[in-house]
Amino acid sequence: MISQKKIDLTVLSRDDAEQELCARMLCHLARQEPLVRVSPKLTAKLNAWRDVTIANAEFPGFREGTWHKIFRGIKSGETDADAPCVFGLDFLRFMGLVGEHVEATGQIFIPRQIALVVMMEVQGKYAALQYVRVQETWWIEPTELGRETLRVRGRIAITAILNFGDYPEVGLPRY
Repeated sequence: MISQKKIDLTVLSRDDAEQELCARMLCHLARQEPLVRVSPKLTAKLNAWRDVTIANAEFPGFREGTWHKIFRGIKSGETDADAPCVFGLDFLRFMGLVGEHVEATGQIFIPRQIALVVMMEVQGKYAALQYVRVQETWWIEPTELGRETLRVRGRIAITAILNFGDYPEVGLPRY
């Protein structure tokens, strides 16, 4: 759940800012419609994968069949917002793409900034984050919706990950 406390990313350390933004963005994606009802077993895996993303740790359980696990865990394609095990479709897409990358490359560590970029690619029409370029530096900052729903202000530089060669499914914004 997103903290009710508003935060300013510029007063946090880089690591704390990335961690806070990642946690809030994952929660945002998980709550966005359309919502998909999933099995309790998949819910446990998704929660564990979410926690690993936030912690900037190695991903367990992505050896093979991530999309298969996700599709198998969807319950009848129902979109019951009152069901205890529901996730936003964009959240499922994010987890599937991360798993696909791990399966294809064998890398079990996804830097938190890469995870944020992938989240931005799947965030759909309720975009909470956007790219901003100031001179030669790329930044991630909240949109107006993001400032309200994520309860953050400020921005974080993404210059440390401008070499996307190791992550072909992720690209810089097309401006």
